[in-house]
Amino acid sequence: MRSHHLVETPTSLVCSTLRSRQPWTTVATMLLQSDSRKWRESTLQSHDISLVVEQEHAEVFQVYKFILISPDDVETGEPTAMARITQLGRDLGDAKAGVIFLLDQENEKEHGDAIKAFMSLQIKFASLFCTFCSFFH
Repeated sequence: MRSHHLVETPTSLVCSTLRSRQPWTTVATMLLQSDSRKWRESTLQSHDISLVVEQEHAEVFQVYKFILISPDDVETGEPTAMARITQLGRDLGDAKAGVIFLLDQENEKEHGDAIKAFMSLQIKFASLFCTFCSFFH
């Protein structure tokens, strides 16, 4: 008689620091209360969300790591947004990565400011990438 081992699906993680970061304070609570997948709160060093997705084969999983960035993270001039993005690139392992940028604001002025912050982040990232590429030429 063959024994079958049930493989437990790895748990998706949400970083506990989101509870204290505006405007992301409700994200952790919403995910932890979600019925659609198992979530656990943890202290994550290089990312905010670790989403585990089951692949075609029941025992194969893909991990997606996400950083959540708001316009304030870019506009404050702090290097943390860019530093977090580059650190995530270094810490990927077999995971995939993404940046979730908050564009939805309550009024037109804030939305315009969010678009400017998003463009600023793109320019900073492109500059970093171009500097990196020119290093190898």
